[in-house]
Amino acid sequence: TEVLSEDDKLVVVRFVAPYCKACKSIQVAYERLASSLQKTVKFVDVSIEDREEFPELHVPATPYAQIYHPELGLVEHSPIARRQLTTFKKVLKWYVDGVADLDEDFFSNPQYEPPRMVGVTP
Repeated sequence: TEVLSEDDKLVVVRFVAPYCKACKSIQVAYERLASSLQKTVKFVDVSIEDREEFPELHVPATPYAQIYHPELGLVEHSPIARRQLTTFKKVLKWYVDGVADLDEDFFSNPQYEPPRMVGVTP
C-alpha cells in the first residue's frame, strides 16, 4: 500500500530477512543511501521469513530491491547484496536524475518484465 500511495516519488522496496547475513552486511551503506535520497525517494523495508510468503512479488533471494516509478510502476528489480549495491545505487540515481532509459517494450507490452540491474548503462 505504501507503493501505491506515492504519486510523486520513486519508491524502493527492499526485501530482507532477519537471518540474512548479506542483508546485515549492507545495512549501513543502504541506510546512508536512503538518508541521502529521502527527499526524492521513499524507502520501504519488507521483512520476510520465507520467500514463499509473497510469491506474486517474485523475490528470489534477500536482500532484494524493487524500484517503482510513480507513473510507470515497477521499473527495476535486483538482488542487492554487497557486490550488486553499487550498480543499484547508480541505477537508482539515474531514475532520480531522470536519465534512465526504459526499453520501448515497457510502454507497449503489458506483460513486459523489467530488466534486472546487471551492467545497465544510461
